[in-house]
Amino acid sequence: MYLATGGLLAFRSGNIAQGRSLYQSARGHAASRALRGSQVHALTLIFQAREEMLAAPHEALHLLALAEADLQQISGPMARVYRLAHARIKAAAIARHGSSDKR
Repeated sequence: MYLATGGLLAFRSGNIAQGRSLYQSARGHAASRALRGSQVHALTLIFQAREEMLAAPHEALHLLALAEADLQQISGPMARVYRLAHARIKAAAIARHGSSDKR
């Protein structure tokens, strides 16, 4: 998760390319781990989508679509929380994407 945190910090510092790269590295690391891989993978997609809403709303929607498959595989007490976060970020990304089309 340190790579994803670095991605967050890069986005918030205005370094979009580095942020994307760090989030992608975090997903690669999660995919290489057998334990909790889909959960971590889904979370990196969701949180990168949150950051992409300002930089590229269409990319946020793409990342959220990818996260949906991972969310289907997650169970347990946190699954509902992850799905709720996904739904809220998706609604915000749709709203932002629509407003960016009107500019």
